[in-house]
Amino acid sequence: NSMARMVLQFGVVTSFATALPSAPCVALILNLLEMRIDARKMMHDRRRPVPEAADGIGVWLDLVDWFGFLCIVINTGLIVFSTNTFEDYSNRDK
Repeated sequence: NSMARMVLQFGVVTSFATALPSAPCVALILNLLEMRIDARKMMHDRRRPVPEAADGIGVWLDLVDWFGFLCIVINTGLIVFSTNTFEDYSNRDK
């Protein structure tokens, strides 16, 4: 559940970073705040979790890679279609 939320946040923040450049900073502040709240809960409200060995993050790494590629396409599209950078070129040059 927590990993799904983090991967989704990564996808949304990186997808629209060109439209809202402050989104990564806001996400960082919210993640730091959430870490502090979770640490406080672990220290005072709950028992210590049992550590478990893991080889990595599993299928989530594939999703993060896929989101990375998709975000490049989305940001490129946002830049091309929302700015007038390419209006000076003729149809042959495009």
